[in-house]
Amino acid sequence: MTISESRSVPSTSSDVPAYDRMTTAIVTRDFAALGTTLSPDVRLRALVPPGPFELTGTAAVVAQFEHWFGGGRTFEVLGHSTDVIGSRVHARWTIRRTPDSPDAGPLVAEQHAYVNLGATVEVIDLLCGGWQDARA
Repeated sequence: MTISESRSVPSTSSDVPAYDRMTTAIVTRDFAALGTTLSPDVRLRALVPPGPFELTGTAAVVAQFEHWFGGGRTFEVLGHSTDVIGSRVHARWTIRRTPDSPDAGPLVAEQHAYVNLGATVEVIDLLCGGWQDARA
């Protein structure tokens, strides 16, 4: 797995903000760790193909990320970053994966999320263009 960041992250987990731990958990597919970064009533609002949706609660949000990125598929992180913008954080990650179907080629997707600053992540506003053919 290849991981690149736009800035360095503090070395101890107690020094790492929740939004950085969230991004790291997503790109390393550590869904248990992802759950620890989210508030119990976290809200995910997402605009993805085939359309917008909203989820509330740690279990539902973690399950959604596991649906997108979990499983035994080949998975490669092409890049990720977090940047503070005012009172929110912009996090992004670009992923390439091989679908479950042996006839399908690799796919790539990039997601952008805006999250609150705080001890845990309470709000995730996410935009994704969907899985695209990586051979194009």
